[in-house]
Amino acid sequence: MFYHKYVILNSNVTISRKAVFSLLISVVLFAAFSVLAFARLFDLVETRFYNPAAARSLSREIAADTEVLDLYLGNLTNRFAAVLQEGSVRRSFLPNQEAEDIYHRSRIFGILQENITSLQWVRFVDARGTRLHFSTYPQDVLSQDAGSLAYQNYNDVIDTVPFETVLVTEGGEPKIRTGTDKIIFSFPFYDSYDVYRGTALFSVSVRGAAERLISLGRIKVGEEVNTIAEPPGFLTGMPRIGHSALGALVSRLWADDHTDLSVLDADYTASSLALVSSKTSQGIYTGRLIDASLLAI
Repeated sequence: MFYHKYVILNSNVTISRKAVFSLLISVVLFAAFSVLAFARLFDLVETRFYNPAAARSLSREIAADTEVLDLYLGNLTNRFAAVLQEGSVRRSFLPNQEAEDIYHRSRIFGILQENITSLQWVRFVDARGTRLHFSTYPQDVLSQDAGSLAYQNYNDVIDTVPFETVLVTEGGEPKIRTGTDKIIFSFPFYDSYDVYRGTALFSVSVRGAAERLISLGRIKVGEEVNTIAEPPGFLTGMPRIGHSALGALVSRLWADDHTDLSVLDADYTASSLALVSSKTSQGIYTGRLIDASLLAI
């Protein structure tokens, strides 16, 4: 009987120690998280507490989006580069234009516009970013006759972007920038004598990228694709409110090359959002925002 009581007593002591130890751990963890929250560092820790299966699924989704956009941007780059090799196009910088060249250029870009309905305009700008030597935008034309076309200066035209952000110098590689609801493709322009003359710009509405994602079932009909200017990128899942604040936050994350799953500060929206990102082969970011509660364990 005495032995039995001893065993029970010893068992109770062991259970009590475990309870105290568990309570101590809970208190320590609570204190640690309280300090992190007070120091506004919880956002950095919060990214590590999510459902792994949901996170993997989201990563696969953004990878598929990125693949679609990568191919879309690559195809447009190749088509625009091919157009710049046309003889009548390379003679755009000649001071005296032949009527035949003017006609052929008009036809080339007319066909391009028919095939790429999201194409907004094409402009050839001199190396200083001042003069327009060619434009498909009718409002850019100052005067025209059978042998010449005169355009406004680049900085005077509407729907333009700062030249320093799209300039491609001699020997430079083509690049892609994203502006407000548009994608700008920039190429170094060489004339018919292979002399560098400036930058060729092609502006495409971001609607084209959205339509491609919709056609392949990557996003729903009516869902928007937003653009981030710096660094350039595409963002889906943007709520109807808080565009400016969320865009600035995503921009800061991408500027640090942060593509890991992150839970954003809920101060920006009514509910907490999670962001996952990737990059195309052209270095353009793609990101998707979702309700962070979908990732909860």
